[in-house]
Amino acid sequence: MKFELLPVIYTDVPALARISAEAFARDPHAQVKQLGRKPIDMFSLTSPVITQSLNRESIVYMKAVDNEENELPGFCCWGYRVDTQLVPRADPGMLPSETANEEDGEEGSTSENDSIDPLNTLEAEDMKRWMDIFMPDETTQCLYIQMLCVAPHAHGKGLGSALVLWRAAVADRLGLFTWVQASEKAYRVLSKHSFGVVGDWTWTWKNGHRTTHDARMNWG
Repeated sequence: MKFELLPVIYTDVPALARISAEAFARDPHAQVKQLGRKPIDMFSLTSPVITQSLNRESIVYMKAVDNEENELPGFCCWGYRVDTQLVPRADPGMLPSETANEEDGEEGSTSENDSIDPLNTLEAEDMKRWMDIFMPDETTQCLYIQMLCVAPHAHGKGLGSALVLWRAAVADRLGLFTWVQASEKAYRVLSKHSFGVVGDWTWTWKNGHRTTHDARMNWG
């Protein structure tokens, strides 16, 4: 596969959200969340996140484009906590009017308990705890990967590595701390490019409760 890396624009958002949905459909963590009363919809979750963050000064999206097949098979999102002059900004174009005027379409909240709610709460608590432990303080310049998604049919063709190296090489040259929270599958790509585990955790979920907990979630 021959591809090139280009900045993401607003009209790419639906394609990126579809890639995210396809990628997470195979993720065990996301599959568990499908067991709740209201299964997660990665397309609907990802679309507004990308749209709202695409023009932020501290975030940069990059897409991999296969010009031979005329498709977009992968993308990444890097966050920056550095001098703004080091952030490679690109014009994402005009925000589509239907998106700009769109009201929040989520259904009203309900008091009905969902068996998956305790898992979401636990996930948020553990995420904050590990971020407090491993993220550098506010005075430290760093880069971090927020999203890295490759369509399942494009796995094993070098897209993930190219999207990682796009900024990791710059971080290495500048001597900047770079981190990411990764699944086991993503870590197999990251470990090829000098990312190492500095902490990890796993837990077992049974009947709505965490039964065991071990520090085994990958950060690099």
